[in-house]
Amino acid sequence: MKKIIKILFLFLFFLTSCNNQINYGEDVPNNYLNVTPNIQVEKTNEEDFTYINVDEYKLKIEANDSFICLFFTSSCRACKGAKEKYLLPYLLETGNKIYALDVYNDFNYPKLLELKECQGEDSPYIHYNQNNQLVVSRPTVQIIKEGKVVVYEMGLTKNILYMLEGYCL
Repeated sequence: MKKIIKILFLFLFFLTSCNNQINYGEDVPNNYLNVTPNIQVEKTNEEDFTYINVDEYKLKIEANDSFICLFFTSSCRACKGAKEKYLLPYLLETGNKIYALDVYNDFNYPKLLELKECQGEDSPYIHYNQNNQLVVSRPTVQIIKEGKVVVYEMGLTKNILYMLEGYCL
């Protein structure tokens, strides 16, 4: 009986273990084929993301700015994959500035409720979990037009790139 339990345990361990390969969601259909680019976002000559905090994000929303923002955490493999595979090449090719907000760093984490209040009614990427803790899905890429979130993509898929190409000039 113990041998069967050990074998079952090992089987479950290998079945649920994390592999080091990241699925980049290359095989997703382009949900943005019928969108006409109409949002002029900030341009940059920089070759990296512009890192901001919750207070700076709120100021941009209150100023009715139009911009691209990535919600990420430094320990998130999918966030790193999105940055390297889709976002940084997009930034370098278009010159469209991408703001990056590390939602779980020591400064921003206590301000998640303020961040949620900036999102409007429909913000499934910032929600309460079953333990009533406020959490942010990562990576989440948003396009904000005149201080309002127009569209967003969650997770690591090529739709991040499709969305940016579909909406941003």
